[in-house]
Amino acid sequence: EGLGELSRGEPVPDVEIPDISVASMFDYTNRAEQAKAVKEYFETVGVHNAIQASGANLVKMQYGNGASAFVAADVQSVPQILQKVASEGVLTRVNILLPHDVASEEQVAELMQEQKPEMEASEMQKVSFTLLAEGKVPVYLTYSRSVEFEEDKGWHGTEPALCLQLELERMCNFEMQTVSRAPANAFQSGTPDYRLQVLYAKELGDQAAARGAVDVRLFVRAAVYNSSFFLAHNVEPVAACPGSPRLKRSSSFSAFEGEQRPSGISESNVLVDMMRNLELAIGKHAATSNSFFVNLVSASPADMEAAEATVAYFVRHFMPDLARMKVSTIEVKVAGGRILAYNPAGSRFKVERHTDDEISGESEHPYPVLNRMQRKKMAAQRANSTYVYDFLEIFEDLVTRNDPTHYGGMSGAGKDEPAFRATELVVNAEGALEEARRPAGNNDCGMVVFRCWMRTPECRSGREFVIIASDLSFQSGSFSPREDVVYFKALELCMAEGIPSVYIAANSGARIGLNEEVKKKLQVAWVDASNPHRGYEYLYLSDSDYQALSAQVHAVKMDVAGETRHRIVDVFGGCGVECLQGSGMIATATSKAYEDTVTMSYVTGRSVGIGAYISRLSQRIIQHSEAPLLLTGAAALNKVLGRQVYSSNAQIGGPKVMHHNGVSHEVVTNDVEGCTAILRWLSYVPAKKGMSLPIYPSSDSVERRVEWIPPAGPYNPREMLAGGMVDGEMRRGFFDDGSFTESLSNWGKTVVTGRARLGGLPVGVVAVETRTQERVVPADPGFVGSTVQVMQQAGQVWFPDSAYKTANAINDFNREGIPLFVFANWRGFAGGQRDMFDEVLKYGSYIVDALRTYKQPVFVYLPCGGELRGGAWVVIDSTINPDMMRMYTSENAKGNVLEPEGIVEIKFRKPDMIKMMKRNDAKYAAMEEGSAEAKSREKELLPIYTQLAVNFAALHDTPGVMKQKGVVTDIVPWATSRTYFYKAMRERLAEVALSKGMSTNNPNLTKAQKDAFLVGELKEVVADLSSGICGMSDVRIDSFMKSLSAQYIAESVTAMPLEAVIAGLLKDHTPEQLVAILQSGKSSE
Repeated sequence: EGLGELSRGEPVPDVEIPDISVASMFDYTNRAEQAKAVKEYFETVGVHNAIQASGANLVKMQYGNGASAFVAADVQSVPQILQKVASEGVLTRVNILLPHDVASEEQVAELMQEQKPEMEASEMQKVSFTLLAEGKVPVYLTYSRSVEFEEDKGWHGTEPALCLQLELERMCNFEMQTVSRAPANAFQSGTPDYRLQVLYAKELGDQAAARGAVDVRLFVRAAVYNSSFFLAHNVEPVAACPGSPRLKRSSSFSAFEGEQRPSGISESNVLVDMMRNLELAIGKHAATSNSFFVNLVSASPADMEAAEATVAYFVRHFMPDLARMKVSTIEVKVAGGRILAYNPAGSRFKVERHTDDEISGESEHPYPVLNRMQRKKMAAQRANSTYVYDFLEIFEDLVTRNDPTHYGGMSGAGKDEPAFRATELVVNAEGALEEARRPAGNNDCGMVVFRCWMRTPECRSGREFVIIASDLSFQSGSFSPREDVVYFKALELCMAEGIPSVYIAANSGARIGLNEEVKKKLQVAWVDASNPHRGYEYLYLSDSDYQALSAQVHAVKMDVAGETRHRIVDVFGGCGVECLQGSGMIATATSKAYEDTVTMSYVTGRSVGIGAYISRLSQRIIQHSEAPLLLTGAAALNKVLGRQVYSSNAQIGGPKVMHHNGVSHEVVTNDVEGCTAILRWLSYVPAKKGMSLPIYPSSDSVERRVEWIPPAGPYNPREMLAGGMVDGEMRRGFFDDGSFTESLSNWGKTVVTGRARLGGLPVGVVAVETRTQERVVPADPGFVGSTVQVMQQAGQVWFPDSAYKTANAINDFNREGIPLFVFANWRGFAGGQRDMFDEVLKYGSYIVDALRTYKQPVFVYLPCGGELRGGAWVVIDSTINPDMMRMYTSENAKGNVLEPEGIVEIKFRKPDMIKMMKRNDAKYAAMEEGSAEAKSREKELLPIYTQLAVNFAALHDTPGVMKQKGVVTDIVPWATSRTYFYKAMRERLAEVALSKGMSTNNPNLTKAQKDAFLVGELKEVVADLSSGICGMSDVRIDSFMKSLSAQYIAESVTAMPLEAVIAGLLKDHTPEQLVAILQSGKSSE
């Protein structure tokens, strides 16, 4: 990342200036024209109201900040100017304008070498030269004290006055290179509206690399002379705003997409132009902690309020783009003060005001290089991630925004508590988790754990979850036994308490390493010491080295020509197989945790090897769009293959692979979206395993009708679930408005899975895609001749991938403890040769396995116009899990083994149709059988009777038939299905909760006995539970469960021999105590 590489790129464009008369500027015979020309020149570079003075053979322009410009006729007059300035000791910066035809760059360099001693002895900080010529681009040279009055490359090519306005002196801790300069945006009366410059900066010093990640940034700086191009307004600037020759005015920024465009910031705003230039610069020069600086040159103190509002408006509306381009600071200089917006964690900008006493444009307030914590953050940013401790701030910000106390309805002590708390946990010397007592960022292990509590709309009393996160800034986030133990202990905590675990995956797999101490002492026994190409015999340690390192190696002692050597056999230490053993341990723990609690992973930065495995074993994966999930990196694979096959890790494990093969459930574009997805996912699951469902407050009444009606042809099932537009009008769907969240959207596309809410209650959803979908298998560059395969998949059909997707989704919902809705509309399974080879039979069987063990209510519903046939019915029939599953149908759905046309081909063939003709067609009945006349009549009537046969077969598929045969519980009209199923779900949840309580207190109860209690003694309790009048802690339920427990104990004791009962009692009681117990029992009776 050295700056020397920049000079080999494209030339940096110089700033265009209006036509001025250079000859007039240096014409001392006409002082009036000269003064006018000089004034015009300085106005073109943004210097206004400069004080002008003329003397013998020179013109002086004083423009503040201890800076003045002098117009000199030739090089020979420059020493006089410098000596005069040095002797006065007032000015610290001078800019000398010279005609280029009589002053070359070489002459200026020689002059400064001569003047260097005098400059070093003076108060001078900067000496600049501007070489002007008619029709040519000006040449700007600056010599600085900071580089011992050699040319300052950071100022090269930039007008000195603009350098002051851009406050380049504050960048003295960096080596700078100009990446681009945007021309003046527009000219009004010869004055630019603003000037803009992008600088690539790298920290100075030989020890930069030793501090950690080298501080490399992009600084985008602008001097604004027309404040209307910065201040937010609802009206576009009046003047035309032509764009830079290298930049188009059309923006790709997210804030300008869609209908909700920001009205206060136009595309001609200088801040938007700065983003355009930064985006171009990032394409060539990757950098983090990038910075914006705007100097409102013409602003007054009265503009401070408007400028602050503009910055706040800008960072709010353009946050995704600023985060993507890694902008960490925006500074705006307004007369007498500054506005500073900074983004410490990546979630949001904080806007503050400062005075010029706190921050000035002078070198005494330089931009500091990054400190230790900031370098850790930069290391994470370079991997397109967020520093591990900054995730807490993102979560806190997101939770606080949705804190239910902000919306009323909550009082008491809890209202004043913060909405989010996090405690870091560490493994102590005894191997147990305890609260960490150290500042953030002082971790000595690459795995950190946070126990988090938050107050959310669905859990107003609060809920907990555990964040387990790899620290990319510590050994690249790799796994050693120490990291494995921390991860393992955190999962143990989650399983013991039944709280969700969230793994933030940003790692580089199992740690590898060599024994560095042995490595430094290693010696080689050559076959021929004079010719290393003949090879070597062995590696060894000298006798003295072996004595110091004997515990770290296994070696064989040798005597070679009087020298004692120790031939190395084994080298202990380093990192190797022990890391793999630890990886096996945490893989097992993650697999078990998936069964015992809710586990999910957020892949950010990258996740490699064991990091990828435990992400997958958690089953629920959210993936950053630029974070690969892979086993082996592209570079390693290319080395194995012996050629450059893969160009990047994203090609192997990016979202285009992992989101299309069912590994990643959801893809996000930044870490804020990732944390939002985590919180949204958690909102659907109970606070702890086994607890009641969280109820999200919703204004969408369960009594409303389902407005969106499935059409006769193919349609988007997501509109059935969440609502959609019909004839320009929004029609609401089955679930609560805005509650449906799809998962695995790019895999197994003939099935739609996700989570939604009905009346605020979370449910899992499986629906059917009725439109034809494409399955794309990418070509593998590692195999010659491999090509992209595109396969068409018909709607309403289970294919191998969609069947597997269905089973996986059901398993996830089951372990999350939420009810399941299956909108059944399948015609069957794909059974072609390819599908059978791809194991459609196996994956279809997985659906049965998943439903058989489901522990929450399952509602299978044939929606309006839906149909369920053959094997598709078999794998979701309610008899698979009669305790939990119920089937329902809408008023016009269909169900049977085959479609009517198929049944007619088998069960209503031509002979049967001819018999029906004889019964229903008198003309045909009168004809002689087998005659030509009869055959003609048969041919004429056969199409009609085929339709009649199909219609007859279809009458066997109706909802009435399903209800009569007892295969469905009820016929539920589509329009009122939302209300019906909400009440049914509440009732079933109450029944299931009571049934589980009965089984816990008396395991001997049969299903028939429990059902009898539910419709008998507990009937009123079921109604109260389902309506929300009471909870499971109700005194009636408590009393009933105690009676069941007592009954179970009595039954257990009764079944035991009397001698065994007495012997058991005598183990814990003396005979006298038993007598006393019996007597007390009699007295109580």
